Amino acid sequence: RTLPNMDWIYWGLLLLLVYFLVRIGLRAWRMVRGKKEAQELLKRKHAQLEQRRQEGVRALAALEADEQEGIAAMLKDKSALEVAALIRERKCTAVSVMIFTIKAAMHAQDLYRCLGDTVYKKALERARQLDEHLERTGEVVGELHGVPISVKDNLGLVGTDCTMGLAHRCFQEFEHSASVVEVLEEQGAIPYAKTNVPITLLLPETFNPVFGQTLNPWSKERTAGGSSGGESSLIAAGGSFLGIGTDIGGSVRIPAHFCGVVAFKPTATRTSLKHKGTTTKGVCPIPSAPGPMGRNVEDLALVCKLWFSERLWGKSPDTFPLPFNEEKYSSDGPLRIGYYENDGFFPSCVAGQRAVREAAAALKAAGHELVPVTLPSPHKLWEYYYLLSGDGFSQTLELLDVEPHEPLLNLVVSVNMIPFSLTSKLAMLADLLGHKVTANTMRNFGGKTADQLWRSNGRRLEYKDEVMTWWKQNKLDLILTPATATPALRHGVGGNLNSTCSYTFIHNLLDFPAGTVPITSVTANDLKEEPPLPKDNVLRKAAEHVPPFPSITTLIFVFYAVFLFLCFLHYFGTAIFCLCSPLFCVSTLRESGECQICTISSFHASL
Repeated sequence: RTLPNMDWIYWGLLLLLVYFLVRIGLRAWRMVRGKKEAQELLKRKHAQLEQRRQEGVRALAALEADEQEGIAAMLKDKSALEVAALIRERKCTAVSVMIFTIKAAMHAQDLYRCLGDTVYKKALERARQLDEHLERTGEVVGELHGVPISVKDNLGLVGTDCTMGLAHRCFQEFEHSASVVEVLEEQGAIPYAKTNVPITLLLPETFNPVFGQTLNPWSKERTAGGSSGGESSLIAAGGSFLGIGTDIGGSVRIPAHFCGVVAFKPTATRTSLKHKGTTTKGVCPIPSAPGPMGRNVEDLALVCKLWFSERLWGKSPDTFPLPFNEEKYSSDGPLRIGYYENDGFFPSCVAGQRAVREAAAALKAAGHELVPVTLPSPHKLWEYYYLLSGDGFSQTLELLDVEPHEPLLNLVVSVNMIPFSLTSKLAMLADLLGHKVTANTMRNFGGKTADQLWRSNGRRLEYKDEVMTWWKQNKLDLILTPATATPALRHGVGGNLNSTCSYTFIHNLLDFPAGTVPITSVTANDLKEEPPLPKDNVLRKAAEHVPPFPSITTLIFVFYAVFLFLCFLHYFGTAIFCLCSPLFCVSTLRESGECQICTISSFHASL
């Protein structure tokens, strides 16, 4: 029978409805099945972690006779370079150092949940081989002979997973170590553990269903930061001399700030991320970079010396072959240093502002020129940084569909489920109600068309030129800023306070190198001087979480050049930390506009 003329429309609509119902049903089935599989994977992974821990305990027990008397006192508060010197001078063995480090790491794990996978047994065997080599030849294999190092979860390490906190990434062991890790291994470093990260790496606090929640050694009520929170917690707790993290928005600097350790993010093209796990594959506008974390600046400088050389260039063809300049490293001279206490987008806490003023005064007393500066067009930061969400985080959301629910990611998930046309109207409403930070986030967060993405990236490059021009006009060598807007936050709020990271996001957006060092602590007077709670909901939430107890506050030092390396100032050691001699880095621009290689200049003024 011939269908009436309009029947095809009804049949078409019916088929379309069936199609969408089938898609919804298949996704629901996939989610239910995936979450069930995730629970099974988590049980197996937790069993594997316990098995590896027990293997380490048994290996330690078998080597008790090799443990040197007084080794704990010898190694307490030592840097990686100092440990390497002790082994080289045969004052201790690599095995005894590894035994001490594994015991310290196990203790830190029991208290703060900072570890991921471990390779204790393999590390002890490698330490024994290095001791035999030194005994047989009288020579060390490299600059870090016998020094234990920890590695962030998302960096490849042979025989371990790169889970990124995801159950479905468990039991997918890497066959190759990350290139930046291999370079250090070839110099005698011994990886013994991987460290915890937030699920998908997208949060400034560290928690996931695979390895649990990492705590801050200064207060268990506070987060250790993210996404390299496991590294910062382990180092602060004394369980690691030197660690390797990664940074795409402050991921080594924020945890270092929260835990009072030292961290550095190089220019991305000076390093390599070959053999690294990711949940945002192919995201190019905002480059990620590996970065060292440790107890003092000299250790981090050594890592950069090793990375910025043919040792790494031969492993990664995308790495820019600009060597570490030893002559510039040891140079001296006065600098023109810019500083600001607020970035113009998110106000820093009182303690952070005080830290900048104290550092600026100390540097001025040491003979340097200090210039207050204002960051150009800070409101542009969010549009360009959220190019990271240009695909609507589709890769990440697809992974989360089959994982246990994580409340900290509710904002990421919910915002990306709202159509862009609606979020722009909600942003206008939030702006009218005085919630400007929320409005800015909603206006720029979420998926974009290819045209929108390309246009935004074009504006990002224009903004980079704007900042470069501003830098040259001010004739700056260095900039001091607060590390981020707040000290260590309470657990569970980081997912709603990504905006506080504007102080670190900008350096990734522009691919500038940046570092964080401990300066001072939050005081009772700082808390008294905090202004009344603001109307803006995000600013209010951040202000409510400024801690009522001493917490580490740090500074970031940033400078621009096309391909640069280390920038750190490290001065006067706080009451909490007594660290290395002060160092800072400078890059000067020739009148022709061509960039000189940056300098790390040590000065020994009375800071």
